[in-house]
Amino acid sequence: MNKIIGYLKRNKLIISFVCILVVAFFLRFYKIETAPKAIHLDETVNGYVGRFILDNGVDLYGNRFPLFYFDKFGDYPPVIPMYIQSIGTYLFGFTELGSRSITALLGCLLLIPLYFIAAMVFKDKRSALFTMFLAAIIPWQIVFSRTSAEGIMASFFYLIGLYFLFAFWKKNSLKLLGYSIPFFLATFFLYPPFRIITTLTFVPLPLFFLFNKDIKKLILSVFIVISFFTMLFLIVMSPWGRGRVDQISIFNIVSGVDIKNKHWIYNDKTPAQVTRIFHNKPVGYTREFIKQFFSYYTGMFLFTDGGGEITHQVPNSGEMYLTVLPLLLLPLLMFFKKKNFDSVDTQLFYYIIYLSLIASIPAALTVVAVPNPHRSILTGIFLCFIAAYGFNTLLDIKIKKFPLIVLVYAFLMIEVVGFMHNYVGHIDLLQFIGTNEGAKEAVQFIKKEQDKYSNIYVTGSNYMAIYYLYFAGDTSRELAGKFKIKLILENYKNLHFFDTDCASSKISENKALLKEKVLIVNRGDCVLPEGVSKVADFKAAFGNNAFQAFVYNP
Repeated sequence: MNKIIGYLKRNKLIISFVCILVVAFFLRFYKIETAPKAIHLDETVNGYVGRFILDNGVDLYGNRFPLFYFDKFGDYPPVIPMYIQSIGTYLFGFTELGSRSITALLGCLLLIPLYFIAAMVFKDKRSALFTMFLAAIIPWQIVFSRTSAEGIMASFFYLIGLYFLFAFWKKNSLKLLGYSIPFFLATFFLYPPFRIITTLTFVPLPLFFLFNKDIKKLILSVFIVISFFTMLFLIVMSPWGRGRVDQISIFNIVSGVDIKNKHWIYNDKTPAQVTRIFHNKPVGYTREFIKQFFSYYTGMFLFTDGGGEITHQVPNSGEMYLTVLPLLLLPLLMFFKKKNFDSVDTQLFYYIIYLSLIASIPAALTVVAVPNPHRSILTGIFLCFIAAYGFNTLLDIKIKKFPLIVLVYAFLMIEVVGFMHNYVGHIDLLQFIGTNEGAKEAVQFIKKEQDKYSNIYVTGSNYMAIYYLYFAGDTSRELAGKFKIKLILENYKNLHFFDTDCASSKISENKALLKEKVLIVNRGDCVLPEGVSKVADFKAAFGNNAFQAFVYNP
C-alpha cells in the first residue's frame, strides 16, 4: 500500500493529466449517438460529401478532388473539415457516431497542447491542470465537440501552432517559429473565422522584437504578419472566400445599419451636411460592431442563456459555469493580482488577454444567429486561462486547513452533472431547428420499402436526398454530376425528390404521376391528393409529425 501511495505521489501530475483526458473523453462520447438524437444538417452533408470525394475522387458536382471549398448554397465552406469528419464513417459506418466521432476525439486531443501552453503561462502546474480541466468541462467545448463543428478542428491545429509560438517566445528559437506556421496556415482552410484570428495572433510579434531591439527577428516577424494579411485579403476577395461573409456580415442588408441611417437622415431636421456627420456608414457599422463585440462578454451569453443560435443551445445553460465568474473577477482585485506576479509569466498572460479579445472579432463582424458561440469558440478557451489566473491566487488559501481550491473543483463538478443532465435529457426539445428530426427514420423507411414501388416521391427540402444517401451508405460514382447547386438531386433510381416540404402538392399539380401505386413522403402536415392512405409517420421531440408517408393505390 505504501508503494502505491508513493507511486501516486511521485506521478500525480501525469495521473491528473490522464484523468482530465478521461473526463473529457467521457463528456464528449457519452451517448453521442443519441444526444442530440437527430443528426444536424451540416453533420450529414459534411460527413457524406467528404466520404463521397474520398471514395470517388470527385465531388457531387463532378469537380475533381477540391482542396479549398465545397459549394452548398453559395456559402463555399472549407472542404478539408469534410474529409476529416468523414474518416469516422470508415471506422463506424454511416451513423451518428461515424459523423461525430473524429470531431469529438479532436475536442479531447486539443487539451494536450492547451495544457503545455498553460504550463508556460503558470509556473505552478496545478494552475495549468486547472486550465486544461476547465476547457474539458465547459459547455462551450462539449456541445461543439459532440456535433462535428469545424471550429473544434481549427482550434486543435491553432493550439498546436500557439504552443510552438509561445515556445519560440520563451526560447527564442526560430525553429520553433517555423514549426508553428504550418499549423496556423491549416486553420485558414478549416474554419473561416480563424483567417482573421490567426492573422491577428502574429501582430504583437513585431512589437516584442522592436522593444527588444532584435532587428533580424523584427524584420522576419513583420514579413510573417504581412504574409498572413496578404493571404487573408486574397481569400476574402475571392468568390469562395467571401461567400458566407456576404451572407452574414454586418455589412449585409440584414444588419439594418444602412436602413437605420437612412431613417435618421430622413427624419433629422438639421442641415444634411450636419446630419451626415452623425448618421453615416462608418459610424453605423462601428457602433454595430462594438455592440456585437461586447455581446460575447455579457453575463447572459457566458453564464445563463448561451448564444443566439438555437441549434447549439442547452436548456438552462450558458457557455460557461457560474463557478467561473468569481475566478474571472479575482484578478481585478489588487491583492490577488500581486500574489500572481511571481507565479505567472506576465508577458504571456497579457498575450492571452489579447488573444481572448481578438477571438471574438470575427463573430462580432456577423449579425445572423448572434451572439454565436461557434464563431467565437476560441474566446471560451482563452477565458479558461483568465479564470485559471484567478484560480492561481487561491492555491495556498485554506479554510481551517481545508484547501479552497477543492471547493472550486466540487462546485464545478456539481455544475457539470447538472449540465449533462440537461444536455442528455432535454437537448432535443430545444435544438429542433436544423436537426431535421425524423429524417433518419423516414429515409430508413424509404430504403426498406423501396423495392415495393415503381416510383417514390419524397420531400427534398433540408438535404433530404443527402440524408437518404448517407444512411443508405450509398456513395456510387454515378451520382457525380447529378446534383444541382444547393445539393438538389431530382431523380435517383426510383426516387424523385421535390424541392419543397410537401411532395404531395407537386403530385396534385401533375395527376399523371398517380397512374400506379406510389409512395409519398412529406415533411410535416400537407394537403393530400384524393385516394391516399397514411402508412407511417415519424415524430419530432414535441410529438408533432416531422414526416409522414402515404400510399396511393389506384
